[in-house]
Order: sequence, then structure tokens, then C-alpha cells
Amino acid sequence: THFGAGKVGIGTTSPGYQLDLRRNDTGNTPSLGIRQLGSGDASMAFQTTTSPYGFIIGVDGSDGDKFKISTGTENVAGATKLTIDTSGNVGIGVTNPDSYDSRAEKLVVGETGDAGITIAGGASSDCRLVFAVTNQTDLSNGSITYDQSSDSMAFETAGSGRMTISNTGKVGIACTPSVLFEVKAVDGVSDNNFVASITNAESTAGRSYGLTIAAGSNASDIALNINNAAANA
Repeated sequence: THFGAGKVGIGTTSPGYQLDLRRNDTGNTPSLGIRQLGSGDASMAFQTTTSPYGFIIGVDGSDGDKFKISTGTENVAGATKLTIDTSGNVGIGVTNPDSYDSRAEKLVVGETGDAGITIAGGASSDCRLVFAVTNQTDLSNGSITYDQSSDSMAFETAGSGRMTISNTGKVGIACTPSVLFEVKAVDGVSDNNFVASITNAESTAGRSYGLTIAAGSNASDIALNINNAAANA
């Protein structure tokens, strides 16, 4: 240990900070420990001179030993912004992520008002949310992709594109839409079956309807046009 010029060095005789801990080994044990032997918190504060006067991080001994990051410098549970519980569940804006749906508790973002998550990317890049099997690192499962360059959104399942929404609101199922709503089944996908089916399971008499098509405002408008591959009606 070295003391000099208001600085303390542990493992060095020339500390560069007020407290400088150094080691040169192959060990993996912590270099600094903050231990609570009672029932209180084990925490550390980073303080400034302007409100909220910094942050405090540490283990909340009164809340299941959850690790928390809070604003202020008085109490790690006083104004908690981020929580990690001992099961690895993460809460942003909430301190009890394990209380939410057990199928989606690993990351919970909460707010008393409106809440949301933003994925920001470059102007010509993609923003993507990917669904994968544990330890499977390819893109062979599901994803939702927003293409910043075309302002379009695509949905994938089993690694293949299934639905696209264009920047003008056109929706394409298995295709890039050229009209407001377009469905396309490539060869082999819908063998011996219909491309689409509409079922109304309403059991009350007089309340079961199938499909309504309303188009245009005069007799020359076309409500429904049916063609086969040879363009024959």
C-alpha cells in the first residue's frame, strides 16, 4: 500500500487516482469487496453537486438481495431505475420483474404512464428484433425487421419472410405488395388447397356473416375480379 499526495495505491507505488487498485496476475477473484454482515444494504454512491446528486448501486438486503441502480445517494431502494434479481430477471422502471408473466419476465420495462422500448439504427440500416433457440446463433427462426431505407417492416418465421408492410401501408403476405392487400402463394406452398379461407364461428342465428366487399361509388367500379393463371374469369 502506498500513500502520497492525497492518493492511495494498492498494488502500486504510483497511484493515478485517489484510490488506485492494481493487480498483475491470472486470478479471477474480485479486487474490491463491499460486505454487509447485517440485514442492511451493501452499496456504493457516486455523488455530484446537482440534483439528483448522482447514483447509488448495490444490493438491497430488504428486497431479496436484488442488485439495484438508483438515483440519489441516500438509499439503493429510494429511486430505483434498474433492478436485477437473483434469478437474472431485469426490471427497468420496475423492481419486481419476477411478478410479471413468467413467460416474459427476463426483461420488464415499466412506467407509471406510457412505456416503450426504442431500437434506433442508421438511416440506411435495419432495426431488428430476433427470436431464437438458446445457443442457436443463426437467423433461422423468427424476426421482426424495420428497414430504415425503405421505411418498411417485415416479419419472418422459420427464417423466411412471411409478411411485409410497406411505407404506404400496403400489406403483402409472402410477397412485396403492389396493392393495398396482396397474398401470393408460390408454387408448392398451397398444393391441393385454397390460398385463403374465411370462417365465422358465431353460433347465434342472424349474426354469422362471411365477407363484405365495398368498392367505389358508381356502377363502373369493380368490387371483385376473379382470374385464373390464364387470366380467365
